[in-house]
Amino acid sequence: MLYGALSSDRPELTLPHPRLRRRTFVLEPLAKLTPDWPVPPDGEPVVTLARRAGHDSHLERLAWGDLGSLADRGVTLPPGSR
Repeated sequence: MLYGALSSDRPELTLPHPRLRRRTFVLEPLAKLTPDWPVPPDGEPVVTLARRAGHDSHLERLAWGDLGSLADRGVTLPPGSR
């Protein structure tokens, strides 16, 4: 998704990830760790991107190890993941 301030448009590696700015599931946790981190190429802070992306999607927070509730919702889990 990100690798410091590195930007790359090479076919085998695009950094930052082309859809990073729309991925709330990545931006929200990253904003808690380092809210002012500048995201290339324009240096917009992670927290700003997370707020903007948060308006377009809904995240449901699950407790660590709460895979049982996922299975109850019809999510198929790989063998041995519980």
